[in-house]
Amino acid sequence: MEPQFTFESNNQADMLTLGIAVFVILASGAGWYQLAYKPPPGLENSRRMMGTMLLFFVILIAASTAIFSVWTMKRTGKVVIYAQYLKTPYGTVALSSIVNASIKEEKQSSLINPNIVRKSVKLLIIEERSGKVHALSEKNYDIRSILDKLRKVVEVNQTG
Repeated sequence: MEPQFTFESNNQADMLTLGIAVFVILASGAGWYQLAYKPPPGLENSRRMMGTMLLFFVILIAASTAIFSVWTMKRTGKVVIYAQYLKTPYGTVALSSIVNASIKEEKQSSLINPNIVRKSVKLLIIEERSGKVHALSEKNYDIRSILDKLRKVVEVNQTG
């Protein structure tokens, strides 16, 4: 069956994070090598050891950040709308099994004043009859376009 619409994920933020993490790994690795194997004259041993240990932990944190960025990029795949079903990174669902599809805004309030919204992200929530939910973020996808195309395909299926 031919795909009607295909939407690629937008991983620009993850790519930027990955680039920064790799840069930090390389810079910290060079500093760690300098301190561990070619210490400057006059630097006492305890300070040198503290510096190498600190740089080692920076390398570990940056490597973890890089790994999780790559993992996130792999998990956010294509969203493909076919004539009879929808394929998301969370699985495949028949269009007849979709109960509701809507855009909701998720807000994060300030800890000090709950009336102040610090961050808000719009999510496309696709609910199945079985209770499974497919949540797609505006940070990764053009959710307005996905919802419009999904409604169009469902409308064509109902009338045709």
